[in-house]
Amino acid sequence: MPSYQAHLYQAQHNEGLLSELMASLSYKDWLVTVAFYSAIHYVEAAFFNNPAIGHTDTSIPTDPNTGRWRDAPHIWRMKLLEKHYAKDVWKGFRSLYNASWVARYLLRPRGIAVTTDAQTHWSDDEARDFVDVDLSNIKNALGFS
Repeated sequence: MPSYQAHLYQAQHNEGLLSELMASLSYKDWLVTVAFYSAIHYVEAAFFNNPAIGHTDTSIPTDPNTGRWRDAPHIWRMKLLEKHYAKDVWKGFRSLYNASWVARYLLRPRGIAVTTDAQTHWSDDEARDFVDVDLSNIKNALGFS
C-alpha cells in the first residue's frame, strides 16, 4: 500500500501536467483523465489517515465463497466517499470518474456510446470546470487546498 506521502506526491505531480493541459485545452481528453487520476491520489491520501478506511484496495469487501472483491476499486472508492465524506467530494469524484470514462472509452459508464471524439465532447468551459470545480472541491473538502 502506498504511503500518504506517495499519494500526495503523485497527486501534485499529476497536477503539474494538468496545469500544462489547462493552458492550451488542446487535449481535453487527457485533461479530464489526469484530473481524475489526481483526484484518486488526493482521496487515497485522505483515506490513509482515516482509520475506518486505510486504503481502497485493502478495504474492499470480498465474497466469502470466492475470495473475490465485491466491487471494483473505483466503485468501492466512491462508496467510501459517499459514506465518510462531504457530498461535494463524492459528487466531484463521480463527475471526474464519468468524464474520464468517456475520454478513455468513448462510452458513458453504462455503455452508451458518445457521438463525438473525446477532444470535442466537452466545451472549453466544461473542461475547465473539471479542474476548477470538481477537483478543487475534492481538494478543499479533504484539506489539500
